[in-house]
Amino acid sequence: MKKSKLLAVVLAVVLMFTGCMIERIPMKVTSDGHISMTVSVYFKKDTCDKILAKIREKGDEFSIAIADSFAKDMKYTVIENTEFYEITESKKYTYKEFMKEFNNEKEGTSAYVTKETFYLCGADPASQVSDYSTKDMMDNKEMESYMKAYGIDEAVLEEMKDITVIYSVEFDKDIVKTNGEVSKGNPKQVFYTLTGDQLNKKTVIFATTNTKDTEASIKATIKASNTIATSKVKKLKVNKSKKKAKKTSVTVKIKKVTGAKKYKIQYATNSKFKKAKSKTIKKTSCKIKNLKKGKKYYFRVYAIKQNFIGKEVVSKASKKKSVKIKK
Repeated sequence: MKKSKLLAVVLAVVLMFTGCMIERIPMKVTSDGHISMTVSVYFKKDTCDKILAKIREKGDEFSIAIADSFAKDMKYTVIENTEFYEITESKKYTYKEFMKEFNNEKEGTSAYVTKETFYLCGADPASQVSDYSTKDMMDNKEMESYMKAYGIDEAVLEEMKDITVIYSVEFDKDIVKTNGEVSKGNPKQVFYTLTGDQLNKKTVIFATTNTKDTEASIKATIKASNTIATSKVKKLKVNKSKKKAKKTSVTVKIKKVTGAKKYKIQYATNSKFKKAKSKTIKKTSCKIKNLKKGKKYYFRVYAIKQNFIGKEVVSKASKKKSVKIKK
């Protein structure tokens, strides 16, 4: 993270931990294949003014410049008779771009979007749009030294319970199933309000306009898309060659796997497949050439497909099968 962005985020952290922050993330799913998202962060004006004044008073020239820049980004607004400063940023995705952005197996996040259904688990979409997103502020370890410089310690972190994050999802049609709260004035929109400890938990957002879709069915769809059955080496046949030839070939036949777009055959002269060679094929049989006579070869196969965001999904290795090539 660049120093300028980092210090701006630290400033937002200071404001957030004083219990003066509201974050709103409305997402609009349109039938033309896009998701529009806006991140609006609101800081209470009186607290914000005091902190900005302290930073200008105690900070170096760079800190003062960043504080001034932060202040310029903010717009004055009033919510329920309370004065706030607002920072708003927006982004637009295609469905596939959104799913690519928020499907991360290592981080335990997943996303699935159609014109009828929205599912998001464990991800904070705001972190990809705004420099001031709650998750960005909470998770960035680079900020520790800056936070200490501004007097933020573990005791201050406890004040996070006063922060409110509001997600909303809106469709072109009425929502029929959701784990959120449908708007009383707009049946096409659903809300999720998170506070306190909820901000540290894995949030699942699910809403659909399709009576056939459920949260469980979408989870199953994602799981099925990201897994593929294991293939099998069915048969190994040593092909005939001239007696004087030092090398020959083996025809490998493998089990077809539903959904597989290709297969990777690995082969080696040792059962642990050290320094193994491989060949990728689209059919269920192939000829492996240039194999030395007098050697024992081990074979195994991987099935490969693409999931719904175009990422390769590779199966577990099949059980190994071997063949001895006579001299």
